[in-house]
Amino acid sequence: MRGGISQVINDFMLSMGIELPSWAGAVFIIVILLIFFPSFSKNAKIKQARILWKSSFFASIEERNRLQEEAFALVHNNQSGVLGLVELAIQSSQLRLAEETLQKLEKESDIPSREIRRLRFRIEQKSNKPS
Repeated sequence: MRGGISQVINDFMLSMGIELPSWAGAVFIIVILLIFFPSFSKNAKIKQARILWKSSFFASIEERNRLQEEAFALVHNNQSGVLGLVELAIQSSQLRLAEETLQKLEKESDIPSREIRRLRFRIEQKSNKPS
């Protein structure tokens, strides 16, 4: 067996009747990685923010506030990341924080109003539900 994935790509293209130089498979892989890097990076930040948020449950009040602010700072430019943290705040009964974040989002971002209404409804449900 010779080569690696770039050789497999070259062999595949050759079986389709397209002859490529030996370096073309490696270039193809690099281009694909460059195309998908922003998505990988965004998902890594969301995961990091969720981990910070969950670890804040076991911290002191000052530390908790710092960790939660750090989590929001990681995803502040990412609509789905911020919405995910608001969902976590609702699930963990931190309704005041979730409502404050929604108010900021309404003013500062272009999140669809249906998402805001959906999350507000969840906050109301959670606040009216006996613990």
